[in-house]
Amino acid sequence: MLCPRLLWTGQRNIAKLYTSMNGPKHILRRYRSALLIVSTLILISACGAPAPLTEDELEDEASRYFEHRNYIQAIGNYEELLEQFPFSEYAESASIKIAQAYYLTAQYEKAIAAFNDFERLYPVSDRLPFVEYTVGMCHLDRALDGDRDTSASAQAKRQFERLLQRYPDSIYSTLASFRLRQSIEHLARHELYVGDYYLEHDRKEAAMARYSYVLDTYPDSESALEAQRKLAELRGSASPLAVQEDSGPSGSL
Repeated sequence: MLCPRLLWTGQRNIAKLYTSMNGPKHILRRYRSALLIVSTLILISACGAPAPLTEDELEDEASRYFEHRNYIQAIGNYEELLEQFPFSEYAESASIKIAQAYYLTAQYEKAIAAFNDFERLYPVSDRLPFVEYTVGMCHLDRALDGDRDTSASAQAKRQFERLLQRYPDSIYSTLASFRLRQSIEHLARHELYVGDYYLEHDRKEAAMARYSYVLDTYPDSESALEAQRKLAELRGSASPLAVQEDSGPSGSL
């Protein structure tokens, strides 16, 4: 009700000013009309400017956006909260929600950067096991998108190993163990694929080197069993234990 009252008061004051002025009536009428238009526009503009959200309002709105999976809007509100209230009691939660929202929208590079910022700002936070795990998932999800580059799988493997070493009693350690096996399997499967490629192109020695590398580096993977079988077939032996010793993979792909 404040804005209508301001408009009414402003127009009444202009009317009083008009009655106190001297001069030709047609000029005064034009002057009065101009004053009314200008004053009305100014007052409407002032009434339309929303008051800035408070700390609690920003957090509440951001949380609602996040819960309804409107992650882009949530990120905007959380970032505004951190900018306007950097020492807020919600700062830690807002920081990790920003990183999580980036992950949930498959913006993995931004998510990793945001999680790294969180770890630097809150080095003793009890949320760090979750941070470590989700960073690993950023790498693993990139690897599982079908990219032939194995660097993402290798980064995921290192990240999950780091989590298991740093937080062995965390609830995320069980999840990390499972994801670590996934990362290893992805790496082993790539080596198996390369070996098959060499074999299809009559490069028997290079293929055997790759299969041997799978056995030596990822002996507990499912791909190791397949590599073992293929090595036995290539050597013309029924025994899968007759493994040729090789220093590592031959060639590159």
